[in-house]
Amino acid sequence: MYKITEEKHRQELDYLPDTFKNKNHDYSNSSETSLNSFGFVAGMVS
Repeated sequence: MYKITEEKHRQELDYLPDTFKNKNHDYSNSSETSLNSFGFVAGMVS
């Protein structure tokens, strides 16, 4: 059984800022641009 502890939760989330930074570097900010242009339907078109 997998037990979620505060430490495990923190470890899982620690990589998110770098992932976000790398995504914006590699793909620009295309997700936000699409959301601003087309609204939430943009996420369903991908």
